[in-house]
Amino acid sequence: MRTGIRNTCYCCLLFAFVIEGVFNQVCLYNETQIQEDFELFQYTGTWFEFKWIPPPAIAKYDQYVDYTHTYQLKEDGNIQVDILARERPENKTCLHANATLLTTGVPGKLLYKRNYLGELLTSDYWIIHTDYSNYALAYGCQTLFTNGSCEVFDVWVWSRRPTLSSEYEVLADGFIRNRLCLDPATFDKTSQKRKCLQVPTSDAGRACALGIQMVFLVKFLAHVNGV
Repeated sequence: MRTGIRNTCYCCLLFAFVIEGVFNQVCLYNETQIQEDFELFQYTGTWFEFKWIPPPAIAKYDQYVDYTHTYQLKEDGNIQVDILARERPENKTCLHANATLLTTGVPGKLLYKRNYLGELLTSDYWIIHTDYSNYALAYGCQTLFTNGSCEVFDVWVWSRRPTLSSEYEVLADGFIRNRLCLDPATFDKTSQKRKCLQVPTSDAGRACALGIQMVFLVKFLAHVNGV
């Protein structure tokens, strides 16, 4: 009996050391492995935000729900981004913003360009892994530590549907651990209950949307800062 207890304790300790080692390893940003043979056109269409790591300053009640990106290929080869989201409480109307994903010389390494209160901001948007039809893991770094690892980062798991099956979440979590040295348990899941379908198209609608966005974008930028 005592031998069995010792063996069990030993296994538990070994498992703890392994887990600690996984999350204490250092991933250098410029060595981050991205999606092989990334196909930009296959990535277009609508993606639902499944989970992400929000900035520390953004409280749970300030996080947007029913959050989606729709990517459309433009004539210049870049991607138009239509962003829809709903403020809490979840019965509020949808809000809309636009952005652009710029291509680079490296497939899978994109740049996210958006306008924030008159200032153009650009940050990395790298596709770590996707199967195009179910899920995608996107990542970008804003600030590096002196050792080359990422200090301030943006990371999201996207789904082609309002939910994501456990099978694909497990796959995404594996890439989160192994390629990004992050703990999937630190992610917040985004509520997806009522997809935002309408975007203001009339002049009055655009004016209303712009007025709303002066407030919306303060929290919006924190939610999509880097994507």
